[in-house]
Amino acid sequence: MTLGLWRASSGEGSGGKAPRSIPRSQLLRRPGVVQVLVAFFCYSAIEASCGLWGASFMVAGRGIAAGQAALLISLFYLGITAGRLVSGLLTLRLDGRALLRLGYALIGSGSPRHGARPGSVPRSGRPSSSSALGCAPIYPQIIQLTPTRFGEDVAPSLMGVQMACAYLGSTFFPPIAGLIIQNVSAGFLPCLVAALLAAMAFSMERCDRLASMSRSADR
Repeated sequence: MTLGLWRASSGEGSGGKAPRSIPRSQLLRRPGVVQVLVAFFCYSAIEASCGLWGASFMVAGRGIAAGQAALLISLFYLGITAGRLVSGLLTLRLDGRALLRLGYALIGSGSPRHGARPGSVPRSGRPSSSSALGCAPIYPQIIQLTPTRFGEDVAPSLMGVQMACAYLGSTFFPPIAGLIIQNVSAGFLPCLVAALLAAMAFSMERCDRLASMSRSADR
């Protein structure tokens, strides 16, 4: 049904710069690139760590029954899925940066309540749902903003590096989180999420500033 739209948008004469392959060493020197890679790593680490260790945190750290914890983690993934649908509709009203900031706020509002008193989480799935809805727009919006931040000619080369950092975050941070939880406390998970969230938000805001300054200097 949308093939005609794709053909129209990929027609010649758009006036944009042709994509080009850029060595990774040069790519990493571009203003804002390192920051967006750090943010991508942190986001993937948050999502994977919450998904893998969230139930353990609820059972061992908050005394929630295993069945309830499993249900809440299912709601976490359901919330991300539903949130991505809603965030797609919100793009009609909000730009990508506003959606990212909304995501940070929702994750932040859920994480502190995960550390609330034992027994408080099973009475409502709101902390899991809030964090899930906050996660929903971040991954797609970082991708969506890549050509705007760094240029259409750079975006194809940068996209692969961004994906690599995302996979690094989801692959290597959860085992680290598991070791920390095992040796410190299961209740330490919200602190890890809060630290990753702070690093992600700072990196994204820094990326926007640097990329904007670079675009202004090129004009």
